[in-house]
Order: sequence, then structure tokens, then C-alpha cells
Amino acid sequence: MNIPVRRATPRDAAAFAKIMADPLVYGNLLQMPMPNEELWHARLSESTAPGKPDLLLCAELDGEVVGTSGLHPAGAQLRRRHAMMLGISVAPSAQRRGVGSALMAAMCDYADRWAGALRLS
Repeated sequence: MNIPVRRATPRDAAAFAKIMADPLVYGNLLQMPMPNEELWHARLSESTAPGKPDLLLCAELDGEVVGTSGLHPAGAQLRRRHAMMLGISVAPSAQRRGVGSALMAAMCDYADRWAGALRLS
């Protein structure tokens, strides 16, 4: 199955908030429970601004965002520039359908070919 993966935009805030609000999702992440759309709109606006090194992606099934991922610099220190932190979330209804694999492949491709990352955590 071909799962479309694209860059996230602030317009995806409601989808991010919905996925992250699910107890089956946030319990396995470093996110806090009970996110809201405004919080995600602010995060997406900041992270997608020109010049930001972050990569935020969405995966869609039937035109609905069912998975999200982020690739973020581990730090600005000279000795950490090669490392990036990675996170993935998939809506329970879309789990075990290849969404996480599609997001991981897109992020690893970006890290290898464009970001110069040597380590993902």
C-alpha cells in the first residue's frame, strides 16, 4: 500500500492534537496528555518557519492525517550537530497498516540525504 507522506503545516494542527490526545498514543510518547489545537498550531508554525532545521511530516490514509513524525536537532553544540531526535505517532485506527514504516522511511531518507545526520535517537 502506498501511504502518502508530506510536510506538516499549521493547517494540520487539529489532526496533530487529535492523534496526540488519544491515550493509546500519548502514553508511549514524550508528549503531555490533553493537547489542544492552539498548542499544535503554535508548534507547527514555529517549526515550519523558514530556516528551521526541524522536519515535521504527516501520513495520510484516504485523505485523513493518521500519522505524524518529527525530526529535530539534538542540540546546537558543536559535538551534537550530527545527532537528531525522532518521534512518531500513529492513530490507533491506522496502526499495523504501514503508516509508521512510511514515516520512518521518509525521515531516515531526509536524515541521510539532506540533513547530514549520523545519529537518530
